[in-house]
Amino acid sequence: MSKVIAISNFKGGCGKTTSAIDLSAAFAKLGCKVLAIDSDGQGHLTIGFGFSKNQRMTLKDMLENEIMGFEYDPTEAILHTEEGVDVIPANKLISGIALNSAENPELVLKGYIDKIRDRYDVIIIDCSPAFGMMNINVLA
Repeated sequence: MSKVIAISNFKGGCGKTTSAIDLSAAFAKLGCKVLAIDSDGQGHLTIGFGFSKNQRMTLKDMLENEIMGFEYDPTEAILHTEEGVDVIPANKLISGIALNSAENPELVLKGYIDKIRDRYDVIIIDCSPAFGMMNINVLA
């Protein structure tokens, strides 16, 4: 069972993304299997690991699959870095996700993470500087 760490603060520009990237890299250097999840529509964690925000599959797609109850490959959005950190990207489209349409809107992200958490020792989530349903999901 992996350890999930959320980096959250309601203020922007305070180092959340930098901390998430640095922690992910440090855990990977220690030999841990690491997943970094970008849950911020700005996509700076995605960019920080060297990926474009314009990915075919993002966290938004995974969460929509979870909300709709579709059968899907939960690893489809995962990108791999040379440093050994896997990344689930995000971009501005995540702000349009209808989490409230789910039966238990605060547990959508947990449902997704539960599908992949056995693959990782550590999962680090970079949160947005806002208090909304996505951050409630992260903290649930």
